[in-house]
Amino acid sequence: DELAMNVIKMWMETACRDLNNFQWRLVSNALSKCSLPIFVKLVFAEICRWRSFTKPQDTQLASNVMESISLLFERVEKQHGRLLVFHALAYITASKSGLSESELEDLISLDDKVLDDVYQYHLPPVRRIPPLLWTRIRNDLPNYLSEREADGVNVMNWYHRQFRDTAKERYFKNKNMAYYFHSMIADYYLGIWGGGNAKPFKYTEIQRHRFNLAEKEGVADRKVPDQPLVFYNKEGVVCRYNLRKFGELPFHLVRSRRFTDLYKHVLFNYDW
Repeated sequence: DELAMNVIKMWMETACRDLNNFQWRLVSNALSKCSLPIFVKLVFAEICRWRSFTKPQDTQLASNVMESISLLFERVEKQHGRLLVFHALAYITASKSGLSESELEDLISLDDKVLDDVYQYHLPPVRRIPPLLWTRIRNDLPNYLSEREADGVNVMNWYHRQFRDTAKERYFKNKNMAYYFHSMIADYYLGIWGGGNAKPFKYTEIQRHRFNLAEKEGVADRKVPDQPLVFYNKEGVVCRYNLRKFGELPFHLVRSRRFTDLYKHVLFNYDW
């Protein structure tokens, strides 16, 4: 813990920041309970946000890595909306090898629970998530999501197993939630709503009242891509295979217990 304290003091100097005596004592107490490098990194990220006038109740530090990550998730949820952050991080956690930025945006754009929350008070011209919303969340999780290559695509995934474990503990507490996210990802790779196929949705009560809507339901093209097994060029020659679909679809069909779809589209599908 002495080494951890020295490291934090050096990082604080580099960042041209300092704490008052009470705040330094909080840091010292936290490091006496846990001095793992990942914990030190999380503590540093948290104390960098403190001001000398920050109220004591707002300067809390956890005593272990999992609690610390949970506090981080909670803060990001408060800042950007619980439902949006919950679903975005749950999709990344549920994925087999991570998700690309565009895949995550597509998945959230197909998720009416999130869109109903984001578009409570107005009707968007295109029923998709604004890209800036995810960018803001990502900026609040610096270095905790790493980029790597999977199936020929750049994907985001948790850079440390502790983040994945904490996210599972937080977002998949009940099995139905896990089934829901795996099922949504399976639908995406099946291409059910891809290539201009409009997905139905229900208007919220606020929208109906505000815009004097008579009907309860609508349909909207979510502008998500088709998911064929093979991509052809203009001459009709195979140019590449949809490796993302091959890698992710069976995994999510098994985990969402959709065995009929697994038999039909994967195991007993000759084209596959």
